[in-house]
Amino acid sequence: MALLARILPWLRWIESGVKPRFWFLETRRAERLLGAFTLLLAIVVFVPIPFGNWFPALALAVIGLSVTERDGYGLIIGTFIGVLSIMLAVLVIVAAGALLAMLF
Repeated sequence: MALLARILPWLRWIESGVKPRFWFLETRRAERLLGAFTLLLAIVVFVPIPFGNWFPALALAVIGLSVTERDGYGLIIGTFIGVLSIMLAVLVIVAAGALLAMLF
């Protein structure tokens, strides 16, 4: 009960910012493209980079909430966070590969 009392104001605040607006995913192709992108984000979550799964998980949460409420602006924000997190993961993997190549 105490946990619910602490979380409820945060949930109300988040829910007040998410509402149906500017929904642009009208075709099945667009929905499938979003599904492929979220699958890629889910794969990045499991890449063993220390603290590297926070941003893709945040992007998945924002995208999921936005799709549930049909909020196009939230979907754009979640996609932007997702693209940045994928770029960061690729950068870390490339840097680690370059470091390993220099060592061996």
